[in-house]
Amino acid sequence: MPQDRYVLIHQDGQFLSINDGNHWICVPDPSAATVLSETKANNILQNMIKPKERENWRLHPLAALAGSEQPVVENIPQEEVPAFEEPPAPKKQPRQRRKKAEAEAAKPAAEKAPDSPPAEPAPEAAPPAQEPPRRKTRAKQEPKPDQPARVVPAKTKREQPPREKEAQEDPHALVSEWMERADAMKKEYEQLVQRKKDLAEALRQVSAELCDLEHYIEFNSLNAVKGYRIYRQLRECLIRRRKIKDELMCITIFLKAEPHNIMNGNLVRQFSGLRTREYSPRVLQELFEEDKDQG
Repeated sequence: MPQDRYVLIHQDGQFLSINDGNHWICVPDPSAATVLSETKANNILQNMIKPKERENWRLHPLAALAGSEQPVVENIPQEEVPAFEEPPAPKKQPRQRRKKAEAEAAKPAAEKAPDSPPAEPAPEAAPPAQEPPRRKTRAKQEPKPDQPARVVPAKTKREQPPREKEAQEDPHALVSEWMERADAMKKEYEQLVQRKKDLAEALRQVSAELCDLEHYIEFNSLNAVKGYRIYRQLRECLIRRRKIKDELMCITIFLKAEPHNIMNGNLVRQFSGLRTREYSPRVLQELFEEDKDQG
C-alpha cells in the first residue's frame, strides 16, 4: 500500500471521518476513517480543526495502521529441569563370595533339606468370576406425601445488554415514524377532497329536484291533501340541501386553513359560528316577523 496515504488519529484513539457535506466526525473504527494524502491532511488540520485542538491530532500512515497486529508476547524463560541422574551401580562383591553363592544356588533342593518331605503343590484357586460393570443410574426421588413437590423455575431468556439492543434497533426509526404520519395526513386530505366532489354532485342533484317541484307547483292546481304531500317533499329537499351546503363549507374552511389559524383557535370559532346563523329575509320580512310573534 503506498506510503502517501494517511489517516488523522486523535490522542484518545478516535479517527477523523469526513461526510459528503464536508463535516467531520470522530469514529472509533479505523476502517470508517477517511483516507487522505499528506497535503490534504495538513489542509484539514489548518482549516477545519480549531487551533486549540490541533495538538491533539496527528498523521498516521495507513500502511502501518493496516499492517498492525497484536503485540508479540515475549518468550517466557523455561523452568530449569534437573538433569537425569543414573542410580548408583551396585558394589562388586569379592570373587570368592560370588562363586560360593553361585554354588549354593546350583545345589538341588533335596540336598538342602533331606529329612523334610516334599511339599505338595497347592491347588490352584479358581479365579473369581468378574461381574459385568453396572451402569450407575440415578434413582428418581419421589416426593414424600407430607413434603410439597419441588418446583423448578423455568429458564428465563437472557436479556441483552443495552448496547446490543441499541445496535439492533433501526437507526432511522424516528424518520420512519414521521413518514407514517405524513402518509396518514396525505390520505386524510385525499378523503376530504373526494368527499367535496361527492357533495358537489349531491348538491347538483337536490337542486334539480327542487327545480322540478317548483315547476310542478307552478303548472298544477293542488287540493289540500296533494298540496300537503308536495309541501312535505319540498321541505325534505330543502333540509337535505342545507346539510350538504354546511358540510361543503366546513371542508372548504378546513382545506384553506393555515397553521397559525389552527394554533390561535380561529378554525374552531369558524366552525362554531355555523350553529348561530340566522336568515335575514330579502323581501318578505313581514312573513318572518309573523312567525316570531306567534312563537
